[in-house]
Amino acid sequence: MSTAYSFSEISFFIVEENPFVRTLVTELLNQFKPQRIYTESNFSVAIDRIPDIAPDIIFAGWTPFTDSIKLFKAIRFSPNESLSETPIIAVTSYSKKQYVIAARDLGMNEYLTLPLSANQFTPAFAIS
Repeated sequence: MSTAYSFSEISFFIVEENPFVRTLVTELLNQFKPQRIYTESNFSVAIDRIPDIAPDIIFAGWTPFTDSIKLFKAIRFSPNESLSETPIIAVTSYSKKQYVIAARDLGMNEYLTLPLSANQFTPAFAIS
């Protein structure tokens, strides 16, 4: 039995440096007909934009030793409680256990590995 999801009230913020991956995630999320999808290619700019956007869910590219770590820390340690608890779904090609653990330790709620498919998104939305 499949579960029907309604995203008509949900806004997403996609933060990804790679234009191909950013477009792919945007197109996959568009299939769920969300209220709004915001995108940003620069992690530092994303940190400044997040409080104004106030997204419901953030999809962010993650690679070790990059500015993505600053983004995740800025979200998780934000004095704004609703922002600090915003679900973050990491999108990455780093699938080794050590990287999954590192992402979790930075506050990721879910972890999607490339290449992506629409089937990966539905379980990721079961964020508790």
